[in-house]
This record gives sequence, C-alpha cells and structure tokens, in this order.
Amino acid sequence: MKKFLNTFAALLLSLLGHSQTYVGDITLSTQDEVDNFSTSYPGITYVDGNLIVLATEPISDLSGLSQLSGARDLEIWASGLQGWIPTNVENLTIDSYGINAIDSGGILGLEAFTSELANLNNLYLRFEAIENAEFGVTLFENLVSVDSLTIDLVASPVTFPSLETINHFTYWPSSIDGTNAGYIQMPEVTSLNTLIIQSGGAATNNSTPNFPNLNHIEYCAINSLDVLDGFAGLASLTSIGTFETQNSYLFTSLEGLANIQTADVLSLWGYYGEPNESIGLESLQNVRRLRMGTLIDVNLLTLTNLQVVDTLEIFSSEGLNSLAGIENLTINNYLRLSGTNLSICNVPSVCNFLSTHTPEDYFIDINNPFGCSTAEEIIASCGDPANSTIFGSIYFDSNCNGLVDNNEFTISPSYVTVTPANAVLIGQSSFLTNITPQTTITLSATNLPSQYVIATPLTLTTPEFGGVISNQNILVCPAFDFNDLRISILQLGNISPGFSSSWILQVDNLGSTNVDFVPSFTFNSTEFIASVNALQGSFENNMISWTAATISPGQTLEFNFNITLLPTATILGEMFSATASVALVNGTDENPSDNTALFEQEIIGSYDPNDKMVNTPQINIEDIDPSQPLDLTYRVRFQNTGTAPAVNVRVEDILEEDLDPSTFELLSSSHMVYYQIEGNQVNFFFDNIMLPDSSSDPEGSIGTFFFRIKSNGNHSVNSSIDNHVSIFFDFNEPIITNVASTIFYECPAISIANFEGTFFLPTGYSSYQWFLNNEPIEGANTHFYFPTVSGNYSAQIIADYDCVVSTDQIEYVVGVEESQESNLLVYPNPSKDQLFLISDNNLLGERVEMIDLSGRTLWTGFINQQQLEINLANLVPGVYGIRINNRVYHKVVKM
Repeated sequence: MKKFLNTFAALLLSLLGHSQTYVGDITLSTQDEVDNFSTSYPGITYVDGNLIVLATEPISDLSGLSQLSGARDLEIWASGLQGWIPTNVENLTIDSYGINAIDSGGILGLEAFTSELANLNNLYLRFEAIENAEFGVTLFENLVSVDSLTIDLVASPVTFPSLETINHFTYWPSSIDGTNAGYIQMPEVTSLNTLIIQSGGAATNNSTPNFPNLNHIEYCAINSLDVLDGFAGLASLTSIGTFETQNSYLFTSLEGLANIQTADVLSLWGYYGEPNESIGLESLQNVRRLRMGTLIDVNLLTLTNLQVVDTLEIFSSEGLNSLAGIENLTINNYLRLSGTNLSICNVPSVCNFLSTHTPEDYFIDINNPFGCSTAEEIIASCGDPANSTIFGSIYFDSNCNGLVDNNEFTISPSYVTVTPANAVLIGQSSFLTNITPQTTITLSATNLPSQYVIATPLTLTTPEFGGVISNQNILVCPAFDFNDLRISILQLGNISPGFSSSWILQVDNLGSTNVDFVPSFTFNSTEFIASVNALQGSFENNMISWTAATISPGQTLEFNFNITLLPTATILGEMFSATASVALVNGTDENPSDNTALFEQEIIGSYDPNDKMVNTPQINIEDIDPSQPLDLTYRVRFQNTGTAPAVNVRVEDILEEDLDPSTFELLSSSHMVYYQIEGNQVNFFFDNIMLPDSSSDPEGSIGTFFFRIKSNGNHSVNSSIDNHVSIFFDFNEPIITNVASTIFYECPAISIANFEGTFFLPTGYSSYQWFLNNEPIEGANTHFYFPTVSGNYSAQIIADYDCVVSTDQIEYVVGVEESQESNLLVYPNPSKDQLFLISDNNLLGERVEMIDLSGRTLWTGFINQQQLEINLANLVPGVYGIRINNRVYHKVVKM
C-alpha cells in the first residue's frame, strides 16, 4: 500500500510540472525507501515539512537523498549518515540509539553530514552509543548560530568550532563508567541567553559545557544533578543574570564561578563540601539576591569581597555554623537566616541590618541554635563592652576524639559548672553565663551520671571589650556501655470534642550506646475517638506503632500523630487516658522505670489560654510503690492576650515540698528559653521573645513548654501534689494559672450484705451492676437486689476516680432461710427503746453494726460480754438489721 502511495505521489508531482519543493511530511523507514527516494519523489530538492528517516531496520547510507538540499524539519534516526550533506535545514534532530546506533566508524559521516549548516532554529543531538572518551568529534563546522540547542546523552567529546550565538541550550550529560565523557567544547560562543543542565544519570563527574570566551549568561539552571565539576566550563564568566541549582547536590568547590563579579540572582541549593572548605565566588562584589541552602561543612570566608546584596537568604544549612566572611557586607532589603548549626550571627553586617529594619524585612528561624534564633537575640549579642556572654553545650563525645562529630549530640546542660563560681542559665540543649571582660574561667561538668566521664575541662579568658563567645562546648566520654532510653508524651493542644489535637512522643537516649528501639502509643479511651492520623506510624488494635529506629547517646527523636475526638458534648468531663512505651530491639534497659509514660487528661471545652497541666492528675496508690519517687511531666501554656507584642516573658514556678528540684529536666519549648533554679523556685526566662498579641496572630501568640520532675516519694492516700505558675508579660502583673494536681487515691473494698434474703451494697456510688453466675443481671443497677433463683451472686460498682470494684461471690439457695446464728439471741423484737444481744463466748470480741435498709451503718460496737445493750430511742420507727462481720444475722423492728 505504501509503495502504491509513493508511486501515486511521484505521478502527481510529474503532472504538476516537476516541482522542486515538496509541501508536507515524508517518512522513510527502510534503506530501500532511502535508496529509491529519487524514484518516489522525482525532482524534489527541498521538503517544506517534516522529513523523518526513522529506521525499522538499520539505515547506514543516505546517498539516496543527495538530490535534496534539505528540509524545514529534518529528523534522522539512522546508524550511518554518509552520502548526503544537507545545506538548507531549519530544525534538525539527530537521534542515534538501539538499531540506529552510530558507532565510532560512523563519526566521519556525522562530521560531513553537519558540515554545511550555518544557522538553525532548533537542534537536538543524541548519539549515546558512541562511548569513547578518547574519540573526539568536530561537528557543525560552519554553524554560527542556533536558537534552541539540546544535547542529550552524548558520551564522547564534541567540539562546535564556529558556533557563536545560542539563545537556549539544554544539556543532558552522559557518562562512561561513572565519569562524564560528553565534554562539549564551544570555543567561539560569546552570546548565550539560557543554559539548562539536566540530570544525565549516575555520573560522578558531570561537567558543564566549556565556553572559554563567554562573559555573561542571562540564566543558568542546574537541575537534579548529583555532582558537577565546579562549573569549570563557566570560568570565563564575569557576570550572570540568574544562576540556580534545583534539587542538586554539589560536591566540589564552585571554582568555575570564581571570576563572577556581579549577578542578579545566585541560588545555590545542596552544597556538600569538606570541613572548612569555601564555596567559591571569590570575586563576587554585588548581587541583588543571594540564596544559599543546605550548606554542609562549609564557611563563607571566600565572600569577603562581597560588598552589596539586596536580599540575603541562608536556609536549611546543616554544616554552616558561622556568618564569618560577610562582616563588611551591606544588606539592603531582606535577610533570612535558618540553619540547624548556625549559632554565630552577630557579624556587623547582620547587626547593622537588624537594628535598622522591622520584622517584615527579615526572617530569623526560631529553631536556629541560641545566638541566631531571634533578631533580638542576635542584636543583644552584638556587643556589650562591659560584659561577655558565654554560650555552650555539653556534648557526648562517643569516640572520645575531642571533637564534636556530625553524629554526636548534646546531653543535658544542667551538669555545667563555672569556676570561679558564677550564675548559669540553663536551656534545653545549651547554657549561658555572663562574665566580666578579661576574666579567666573554667567550664566543666560535675555530678554526671555514672555512665559519663568528663574529658578535658575548658578554660578561656573573656575578651577585653566584652561581647559574645559562642560554641564553648564541654565534652564527656562514655565510662562504660549503658542502655537507658526515656519516653515522654507531649500533648500540644486541648483535648476537646470534635477538635484535632497534636501529640509528640519524645524518646531520649540517656545512655552511652547507640540503641535500636521501637516506640508505641496505646489508647485506653478509644470510645471517645473519632479518628487517628498516625502520620509515619500505623494504627491498629487501639495502638499506634512505628518501625524500629536507631538513636545515639544524647539524641532526641520525636514521633508525631494527631487525634480527633467525637463531636459530642456527652464526653465532656470524661478522662482521656493513654500509655506510651519504648522497647529496645536488643539488650536490656538499665533503667526501665522511664520506658513507659502515662497520660490522663479531662476532656474539656473552652480553656484558659494561660494554664498548667500534669500528665497524671490521679494515681491509684495500689499501682505504685508509694515510698518511691514518681516521674511527673508538666505542660505550661501562655498566651499574649494584650494589644502589642510581649518583648519578654518570665514564668515563676514555686515547687511545693513534694517535688525535688534537683531532678528538674526541661523537655521541650516552643521558644528559646533558659531557666535558673534557686532553692525550690524555678524561673524561666523567654528574653526577647517578641510574642505577638492574640488579635493580630492568634496561633503565634501562644507559647508552650514541658518539663519533667520527680516527687520526693512517701505518698499517702488522699494526699496530692499541687503546682501552679505565675506568668509575667513584660512589666504587667502576673497571671496565676490553675493548680495542676496529682491526687493519690485508693479504690474502696466492698462486700454484699444479706439482709434476710435481700442483698445490699453501700450507697453513694455512681454505678451498680449485679451478676448471677458471672453474668450481668439486666436491670439490676441499684444498691440492693432481691434474689429469686438459686446461684452465685456478685456485684460491681464504679466509685470515684473511675474505680471499678467487684465483690466476692455469695451463694444463695431459694427456700433456705438465711443464716441465723443459734448462739445469738436478740430481744425484745420489736422494741421501742432498748435492744439486748445475748451471745455465747464464741462471739466475744466480734464487731457489731446496726444498719438501715440502704446499707448505711448507724451504730458500731463490739461484743465484749455475753449481754450487749443497744439504745434504739433516737431511731425512727422502721426495719433495721444487726450485722456481725459483714453478715446480717437478724432483722430488728423499731416501734
């Protein structure tokens, strides 16, 4: 059919007077179709359309097309290009792979094929099958300009000797044995608007095309590349419009950018260097916007020539700890600082900018280490000539090499001591102390747990003119292998009907070894839950579980989830309870008492925004050893309900005598906080918090912190541990929170009273249920019951604190009169005033009670002689009972 159409087309062309231009598309799929082109298309010298040579079998010779000068759109998918040299092409695609692969022997044909083309709109070039880094090829010998150029997976060196102008260039590097071999040489290019370098696979040394005479690129983007050659091919650039890396990870110094002096936008994402290695950019002087993210093990010291920047953004940087290098920079409009290790920010350029701009002009990440976590903190550290503030942490040096390695973490800073003695403020992971200038001090760690031993104490002298000294870290080493994990429940919001609340399980490694562990969270109150969002965990059978994780000494890991309660007011006032646990995959935890955390809280509606909560508001004393200390976790919330930001917030907590201040531990905080313990008082300082007011920023106006503390032990039934805090917003009067109480209770012991065939329980409980042969009796829900059939009877009550108490069983046989002791005589009965009990010696010393029909005890005595008198004068007429040792023996009628 196709042969018929080609013959028909040829006949039509001959009838049209042997036209030299074919308007339309032509596809050639076999060598025969190429060889017979002149027969099929006699007289055609140009195709004004798409000419596609797309082989379904290898095509190696294009001689059959020699009558053509070219085509508007030419696509060549062939294994050989000899025999034809086109001269008139607008858009060219050369794509060689698979059965159409050009081998090394076909390169000469490729060179000749491209030799006469001078200008192209679009050029797409791929011949990935030629993988020979030593075999270079010169292509497009006369090509001067191309509007859009794409080079895709060319795995041999290629030179474009005459190319001068490119508007848009997209480059996909290829590789041989993991090393880039597509070294694209463009020695004459002087004009390039856009350069896009895309991921080319698993190359370990992807290179940029080489432009030795190019001084400026308007836009350059590096997308999804693992590594580059430092952009060596761009070394001639002195200016650039926009340069950005997107989802790329750069493992070499940016030496190719070393000559750039001016730029509009430089956006570097994902730079992995060597410790103390610079990022390049030595000549950079002016840039409108400089963005640097995920900088690992680098510094900014090569930016010392940078003079002016409109916008400076440093974000997500894990290895950058200091802004040294940009001291003399002028920042005009905007500043962003965010980095997990960024702790030295008080360089003059930053100090000057923050002191002369409003918060709308900057973003300072509150999660930065202290020294860089708020603008106020940075400004405060910019220099006090009369004082030096020393910041530091205590790190667990797991290999005891005297260095803080990337996988080493802080332990509690509460162990720090200063010599000579000086006041120390403690934060969650760091400490600070204020020392006068030119003072020599020693920082050490004392009273450490036995599994830690201090390395070398740190001695330093404060500078002459004061200021801030950061990263003065104390190192401790492992004394011996010691496994100790601790889990805590941090509940961030309210537990209210219909609303979602956020939760965090916090696991801390307090030991000296790496530990594999599995956390879990079990609901004890699933009847109140509408839904559970386990996030990274899985929820099944009332429990959220997570896969095993590894935690290093000093490290804290968090596991998040959300809970939504049923949207019904009927659950208001109910207690919501849960239990968190952490289990070691291997080995034994040396301190298992903190491997479990309990949580209990009342389901509430509205709440006071300034409040205090304890994780265990009530404890059954039968479930604990009352002589031992008890772990308690407290949450404090505060909200600025004023009309302006609160600059400072201070919280005072006077611990009652049942709490041990020496066991205090700060677990978590929404804002940077330092605390100080003086006797039984803990003071929390949120300096320069700049807490927004609730009308302008409802969520941002709230602060939260959690702490853990032990009781002193020696608890007793009906005692409680009560605690509240005072919250000071700037110079306002304190706000006194509610009292967070932990009450120690004991469930009552009950038994069934049998009053001549009627069963009674004590009154005053919220719920009753009677059972026959261990099965609940429908409708039997009062404090008394009249048995009608023989069997074993028992009962259950619900008392205060949700105590569920069951009685022992008693046997009842229909038709058998309830037990009457023959050795006890009760007379007169009925009686108006006096009642006498006459017994034999077997009942001497027994307890006697008179009860009413509700089971309430009216009188208690002991049988201390054979005749006992009971006065009935004050009783109202009615029926009563005489009970000895919780058994009813006689019914008494008072007249």
